[in-house]
Amino acid sequence: MAKYYKDKHVGRYMVYVDNKACSFPDNMVLQVDIINKTIARKTFPSGNYNCCWQGQFDGFKKVGEYYYIRSCGTGSGYCAADIHLFRDLKKVPENPIAEYTWSSGFGDFPYLWLTTTEMELTLDGVKFKYKYEEGEIVDVDTTTSVLKAIKTLRFTIDYILVDNRWTAKDSTMLKAINLPF
Repeated sequence: MAKYYKDKHVGRYMVYVDNKACSFPDNMVLQVDIINKTIARKTFPSGNYNCCWQGQFDGFKKVGEYYYIRSCGTGSGYCAADIHLFRDLKKVPENPIAEYTWSSGFGDFPYLWLTTTEMELTLDGVKFKYKYEEGEIVDVDTTTSVLKAIKTLRFTIDYILVDNRWTAKDSTMLKAINLPF
């Protein structure tokens, strides 16, 4: 199974090949031309499983002139999503951008949660609006949990490409929340 986007300007396709049935799956993207010749191929790491994908093709999208693939980080009481945002598969930036992080039972607080509330392309990069929460899990059963936020922060980070790396114009808030991962 696969999902693809056609680039109308240059006559090529960006193709995501689903291999989530494998244990420790990597996410593979192909760039092919109109006669199905592979121009580029890249695999993107994933954790033990794709905890950050909501459906079979949820983690591969096109936004404006960019494509992105979501990579998951996994662990006990932990799930994270990083976005690899790129225009050309041969020139994928060296580092992803954090989309969200969830951790329960770490440090002084039973949960930490960083989520992206909005992603917007800008003239020189991309803007992420984040919500960060620390809190307690007040009611736990086998199917649901009730969360009580103790600290909530909302902030925006503008990322630009510098030497093929996504770089925050101002990383003060990212350093202030001090995620332990």
